[in-house]
Parts: sequence; structure tokens; C-alpha cells
Amino acid sequence: MPTELIRCPSCNAADTSITDANGINQCVYCGVRYRLKGPASAGVSPVMVVTQPQGGSSPQTVAIVAVAGVMAMLLIGAVAAGALFFVGVSESPPPPEVAVVQPAATAPPPVTKESPPAVTSTRTYTPPPASSGPLSSSFEHHRTINTSIGSQYVLGYVTNTSASPLGKVKVNVVLIGEDGEELAVEHGYATRDMIEPGARVPVKVLLKDPPAYKELKYEVVNRPPLGALGFVDNLRVEAGEPRNDFGSSWKIDGKVFNDGDQAAQFISIEAAAVDKDGKLLGVQSSYADAKRLEPGASSRFTVVGMQLDEAPDHFEFSIAGRPAS
Repeated sequence: MPTELIRCPSCNAADTSITDANGINQCVYCGVRYRLKGPASAGVSPVMVVTQPQGGSSPQTVAIVAVAGVMAMLLIGAVAAGALFFVGVSESPPPPEVAVVQPAATAPPPVTKESPPAVTSTRTYTPPPASSGPLSSSFEHHRTINTSIGSQYVLGYVTNTSASPLGKVKVNVVLIGEDGEELAVEHGYATRDMIEPGARVPVKVLLKDPPAYKELKYEVVNRPPLGALGFVDNLRVEAGEPRNDFGSSWKIDGKVFNDGDQAAQFISIEAAAVDKDGKLLGVQSSYADAKRLEPGASSRFTVVGMQLDEAPDHFEFSIAGRPAS
């Protein structure tokens, strides 16, 4: 049995297998069986004839696979070396240009001046005095607003020009045609139950499905205050930030406080939107949530549905409450 170094004819590994009785060796690494043809000199593989391994591929197949593996390794090494050479001598391509897209410009929201933080009722009268002299008032038209359903709103102020308080003044709006004929008459009322001498109060008149007209004329119907209950002093309103609620509709939340010493009921809050020239843009009223407001108590309110066709410069608030029974 040989003791010299034997190299496998298939994998070229130093095979340490022992020659069997038939003179066959089986590589301990790849399993190829081969026969020694001649004596081996020290350190040199003997001349060999490769035979079929048990349960494996043919010697020809194993040899082809081994050669193919060596060639593949050489090819991969050559490609890698070429790639390294190419990377080493080639200039890196310039980075692609990046286009910076600016966001589309959007119009800033309308800036509305902060509304007054609080408005305190300063009415000091109780039952209205008897009329002294004739009742009189004037109406000043400020704006006509077209709605999306074909109707219109006429906005303006009624001013009490008499020496006595006025009640809920009525305003007739007469639609005049091309030939001077009266086409229709609509009416509305001042927003407050009582108008002090010299005071002015908003008026909103709805023209529902108005016919085509040339001009509008106005008639004011004056009347004394109704009842003798008067109003509660020292009611205060603190309004939150007015906001555009939906479409052209605005909403205002807030609270009313009874800083006086008398319980109040039927507490109404009036909000008027005004432009920078003092013209009325819209007006809407609401009531406090509480039916009865005791001294020192407060109640929330919400004004909704104020239709505006432009952002107001500021809002003006008024509050009134009757004595609770």
C-alpha cells in the first residue's frame, strides 16, 4: 500500500484514502475511485487511471465539472478585475439634476380684525317713559346681497331721530319698475325691541324671488315700545373668534354674563358684520342657552347663518335681556 502523498485526479486534493484489495482508492474528499498505475515518488502524484465512483457521476462528468468550475472561477476573476479597472479609470457620471418644484401659490385667507373682547349692556331705563313729541326715524340703505337661490337681502340701519324710545321699527321695501310702477312690497324689522333716542339699529329685509326692478324705495313705520318690563342692566357678552363656517356663512360662539343684581330672561345677542367704511355687511341674532340667567351666572350662545359676500373689517355686538318674573 502506498504511503506517499497521493493527489486525487479529480479534485487534486491530498487523498489519504487506503488502497483496497483490488488496488482501488476512493478520494476522501470528492469520492472518486481510481487505481494506481505505477509507484509514486516522494511528493509526486503517481500516474493514475480514474475509474467510476460508486453511486456517483462518471469520471468524465466529474472531470468536466471540475474543469468547468476552474474556468468559471477564472472568468469571474477576469470580469471582476476588468470591472475594478473600469471603475478605477472611468470618471463617475455627474449626478442627475434635481428639479425643485415650488408649491402653487395660494391666496392668503382674508384677515379679519379681532372682534371686541366684551360688550356690556348699559341700558339704564326700565319701563319706557311716555312719548314726548312725535316718533320719528330714518332708514339708511347699506347693501343688497344676492343669494344663490335668486332672492335678495336688503341691509341698512334705522336711526331713532325722536326724543322718545322706539319699539321694533318696521321697514317696507318697495320695488319700482321701469315706468315707475310698484312691482312688489316686502318688509322687515329692526333687530331690537327698543331703540333709544339717537341710536341706530340694523335692519335686514328679505326680497323673496323679486321681479326685475329699476330701484328700491323705503318706508319706515314707527311704533312705541311694547310692554313695560324694561331691560336688565349690566349684561355682558364675550364673543369668540368669528369664523367662516360653510360657503359664505359665518358662525360665532360666545358667552353672556349677568353682572347685575337682577335675574334676566329672553336674552338676545345681536352680531353685525361691518366693513372698513362702517357699512353693514350682514347681521344675525341669537338667544342665550339659559332661559333664566341669575346674577353672577353665565350662559353660552351661538350665532349661525350670517351670510357675507366679503370678509368683514370687524364685528359689533349688542345684548338685551328682560327682567325674569
